[in-house]
Amino acid sequence: MNHRVCAIRKYVSLLVEALPVACLAIGYCLCLSVSHAAEVTNYVKVNFNGNVSGSQYTLAAGERDLTNSFRVSGTPSVTSGIATVNGSANDSSGFYFNADSFGSLPNVDWLAEVVYQPTVPASQQPGTFNHLVDVEGDLFLRYSAYNQSNKLFEYGFYDGAEHQQQLSAPSLDSFEHWALAWDSSADRLSVYRDGSLLGSQSGSNFATPSPNVGFGFFARTGFFDRSVEGLLDAVSFSTYSGDLVPWEDFQLLGDPSESSAIELVADTTTGQLRMVNVSEEVVQLNGYEVTSESGALMPSRWTTLESQAIGVDNNSSAGWQAGGYADENTLLEGVLLGNTSLQPGDSLWLGYALNTEGLADLELRYRIAGVSGLQAGKVTYDSTLTFVAGDYNNDGLVDLADYTVWRDQLGSAYSIPNDNTPDSVSFDDYQTWKANFSSQASASALDSVSVPEPHSTWLWTLSLIGLATVSTQRTWRGLLLFGVALLAFGSANAQDPPTPYGATPTARQLAWHEQEYYAFLHFGPNTFTDEEWGWSQSTPDVFNPTSLDTDQWARSLKQAGMTAMILTAKHHDGMALWDTTTTEYRIGNSTWATTRTNAGLETDVVRMAAESAKAYGLKFGVYLSPWDMHRDPSVSKANLVGTPYDEPQNFGDANGSDYNDYYAAQLTELVTMTLSDGSPIELSEVWLDGASGSTTVQTFDWSRYRDIIRQHQPNAVMWGHQGVDARWVGNEEGYSPTTNWHTIDRTQDGARYSGSQLETGIRNGDYWTPAEADARLRDGWFYHEDESPKSTAALMEMYLNTVGRSVNLLLDVPPGPDGKLADSDISRLLEFQETREALLDRNLIDNNTSVTASHVRGESAASFGGELAIDGDTSTYWAMDDGQTTGSLEIDLGSPRLVDGFVAKEFIALGQRIGGYTIEAQVNGTYQTVVAGTSLGYQRIHMLDQPLETSRIRLMITQADATPLLSEFEILGESLVGFTGDVNYDGVLNYDDWLIYIQWAGADLTEYTAAEAFARGDFNGDFHNDLADFDLFVTAYDQWHGTGAFEAMLSLAVPESSSIYPLIAGVLLGMAVSPGIRFGGSNHD
Repeated sequence: MNHRVCAIRKYVSLLVEALPVACLAIGYCLCLSVSHAAEVTNYVKVNFNGNVSGSQYTLAAGERDLTNSFRVSGTPSVTSGIATVNGSANDSSGFYFNADSFGSLPNVDWLAEVVYQPTVPASQQPGTFNHLVDVEGDLFLRYSAYNQSNKLFEYGFYDGAEHQQQLSAPSLDSFEHWALAWDSSADRLSVYRDGSLLGSQSGSNFATPSPNVGFGFFARTGFFDRSVEGLLDAVSFSTYSGDLVPWEDFQLLGDPSESSAIELVADTTTGQLRMVNVSEEVVQLNGYEVTSESGALMPSRWTTLESQAIGVDNNSSAGWQAGGYADENTLLEGVLLGNTSLQPGDSLWLGYALNTEGLADLELRYRIAGVSGLQAGKVTYDSTLTFVAGDYNNDGLVDLADYTVWRDQLGSAYSIPNDNTPDSVSFDDYQTWKANFSSQASASALDSVSVPEPHSTWLWTLSLIGLATVSTQRTWRGLLLFGVALLAFGSANAQDPPTPYGATPTARQLAWHEQEYYAFLHFGPNTFTDEEWGWSQSTPDVFNPTSLDTDQWARSLKQAGMTAMILTAKHHDGMALWDTTTTEYRIGNSTWATTRTNAGLETDVVRMAAESAKAYGLKFGVYLSPWDMHRDPSVSKANLVGTPYDEPQNFGDANGSDYNDYYAAQLTELVTMTLSDGSPIELSEVWLDGASGSTTVQTFDWSRYRDIIRQHQPNAVMWGHQGVDARWVGNEEGYSPTTNWHTIDRTQDGARYSGSQLETGIRNGDYWTPAEADARLRDGWFYHEDESPKSTAALMEMYLNTVGRSVNLLLDVPPGPDGKLADSDISRLLEFQETREALLDRNLIDNNTSVTASHVRGESAASFGGELAIDGDTSTYWAMDDGQTTGSLEIDLGSPRLVDGFVAKEFIALGQRIGGYTIEAQVNGTYQTVVAGTSLGYQRIHMLDQPLETSRIRLMITQADATPLLSEFEILGESLVGFTGDVNYDGVLNYDDWLIYIQWAGADLTEYTAAEAFARGDFNGDFHNDLADFDLFVTAYDQWHGTGAFEAMLSLAVPESSSIYPLIAGVLLGMAVSPGIRFGGSNHD
């Protein structure tokens, strides 16, 4: 950094008389420390984008081998720019070249570089020695266990005696740059790590020089062994004269110039760090390192890309991995395979890892795909609050995308950007997001104070003045003191968004709405006793699935388009499907479980199902019945008398009940369960069934249950008769009435609603408690051999009556006694999936569709225009001004279509508002109402009894309690026109279409419908047959039949072909000059 300070010296000199003496002293001293780069000649530079074939390596573009001898030894492999050296499989595995052309290397100043990442720790490197770099057999960078108790990493040389010094072993977490440099005049060997000098040692000449230089193994002639175990990203060999400056002379370290693609922005007020792609190109980032020599980093507040689950483009199995030795001096993270694409302007947030009381000495190095070595990035210190609270994805706007970030991190100990409560993600952060929704960041005029550029010279100079007059250290307080007078603040305030109306959904509820359609899995002892409720109270031995396959469950449900699965961990019978310590009445005490345990197999079905769901990308929930027949004294237990399962009957208030303790303990076990890899279970829903067939009175401690779930599974929706988070729809038939409100005015603790009240909800209720419809694929909840799945038509009707009416559908798909889903059930679900997609994936709205809104909030089309209701993005919405509660959107499809359905979505994050709407279609020039609805909510799907032909649709909001917000609107149907030119609609473009077209050439078609105009040659929807349509016909004909086919068609189809051209010319001339006929998009009179 010092030599860059000197670059502004000429600007500082203009102000020399105004600068304090101390400032001049600082500038002078900094400039004195600058080194000048050496003269370097690079002979070998390979970044492994070439090909390996036997002992041959074929160079790729940009690679260099001036020795013409770069070779392969052993069996290394090269994939995607990475060479894998497997020392344990072949100890001669590596790369080398012959150095004879240099003469005697002890008499040459040379530089050997490698970018390397081990795949095993030092202790597991094979054999006694493993050479990462070997020069003529006598100079080395290696692992060694020679004459020592454990294997160490070291560098050195052999001149008749060993000269070696121990180094810290290479990182297992990311690639690092290593270099050996030989100074022939001093017989001195130096070692560098990521551009930093680690040490030097001197000796005399080489003892037994060999002509080879090797990378990844010991390349001395006659040996060829001692391979490392690891990955090589690039290797290089150069000669030099003069003094080496790593960041300028090393071939595999990037140039820290102002052309750096990645900039580290350090917010000196909040301590936030973020990396920004400041280039104009896409950057493929796969590693970075932030360092501070003074210790100005706070690793405990570093939010890694790994913890944020930042995606990796080209290797779905890989991901970001943080370095295990993060401290106040270093933050390190990388990707083993793959990379993360950063578009220009994209940023990656690194948490609040900057100590705002520390020194301004951060350095950034990063690695990008296709470029050898590490690049040096710019570092910018910004003392302004660039972003607003709630902008959790750092894009400058608080919107629904920020809610998603919050939702995904809820309950974690990580920080998220612009969080008022760093180090934890809680529901307080949701309230912050909600309160600031649609707020936009203010712009800062401070570009940079740490990287001097001509336009920032005055800022830098005044910072130097401040530092010289206030402190001898470059502290943040000094920068702020003298920088504050230079700051200018601008604003980019958009039209304010509507304020939330009434009850609004929590983040967990919004995520739950998006699930829409998922599976209920009733599985347990009833599966084997052919019961619905477990009155038989059989022993655990009754549970005996012959081919249990929870992967088959998850895989099949995923293929069927479902988003989650909920398993009955304990149904009313009381038998637990997990390894509980609360009761002996569990499947773990069955003969089936004993057999699996002896075979080393898992017996906890809940854990197995959770892991399968996770593996196939499904969310997972559990059902835990509050009523427990096994503990209910009113239920006979004749089959259990005298067995270990004859347990205390503690269900019921009259029993002095500790049943709430019992249930709470079971609930706690489920919500704190860990998976086999040690990770915690993640539940999307917990089902607290209110059903009971008992006369025993038991008062449930709902508040206690809720607290347990909230504490351990904050993202889980709690389902109950009327809440907490989701309610029963009031029936088990997969049906909701056409009016459905997401709110009610009672909690789970209040008096029970009737079924009809639950079906419709309560308009403007105090609590957001949307409905979930639990329904069955078969007649029963549990599997029964004599039952079969419902028809596809029945399932489609169920779907439209639930999901199509803003109600989530929880469809029961029971596994059979073999522990699998029935083939017939899977086939039916797949048929239903195909039918559903065929019906709903027919949105006629595309990029060419136009929309006209009756009103737009603040006349801000970019923020609230009608286009946002047809953009396919549910985080945007059309809105009107406050006080306007009726309005319309008119959709012009451009040409007539066969319309048979509609999908409409309200932007419910700010409340449910719409209480009346109609959808109208223009038929024969007049709008006709085809749909009339009341509540809208999360989603409405309307299918018409008969399709209708139209090119214009109008959605009318006829009543709303506050300004309506429409998130999405789709028009379902088919195109009447298969393709341009097919005027007779026969599916073929041929001479018959041409004859019809030419009859109407030049015609004014405004008196016809859009479909009729098309049939007369209007292909662009302007109700004229003109030259523009002729061009479209010719183009379509040639695309259909091949280039030149139109002209050939005329020649072949007309006997006296020579006369057709004057005819066409006359017709086209008529098109061009006839009054009122549009030519080329303009009117010619």
